[in-house]
Amino acid sequence: MPDAVFDALISYSRQDQEFVRRLSAALQTRHIRTWVDWEGIPLSSKWLAEIEAQIEAANTFVFVVSPDSVASEICRAEIRHAAAYRKKIIPIVSRSVDPNTTPAEIVEWQWLFFREQDDFDSACDDLAEAMTAFAGPAGPLFGVSVPVAPVRCAAGVPVALPRAVAWAVGG
Repeated sequence: MPDAVFDALISYSRQDQEFVRRLSAALQTRHIRTWVDWEGIPLSSKWLAEIEAQIEAANTFVFVVSPDSVASEICRAEIRHAAAYRKKIIPIVSRSVDPNTTPAEIVEWQWLFFREQDDFDSACDDLAEAMTAFAGPAGPLFGVSVPVAPVRCAAGVPVALPRAVAWAVGG
């Protein structure tokens, strides 16, 4: 069971570990709490159950898209688990892939690009903004779609409210 709630769980292939270490460090400097599987899995525990518990606890599921991750059965299982728990999924591309080879749960989301030719710091800023713009579950809750309108609270932070509530406060 997770000891803390993290802003994002980062799912990746082991071949992308160097990139993920850099990404995790960059997000932490932006005050985004990340969880990656190299930290926090107790020895002799059921590692997949630990990862699934962290997926359930995290606000956002960040999937590092690469040829290795889209081919990984473990990564696909993590994606399915995140989708089943209606997590906000943010695919980030570290190495280009054919979109036709990626899991359906990833294709439907807007991708952020972190390839070598992309500006890493700018992409990290965009990722941090995407994670903090709305930190709730994705899609219909309990099978019921609720229309959502973006609204800003007094501090200027975007939040999402049902349209009726947005209308009631002047929207």
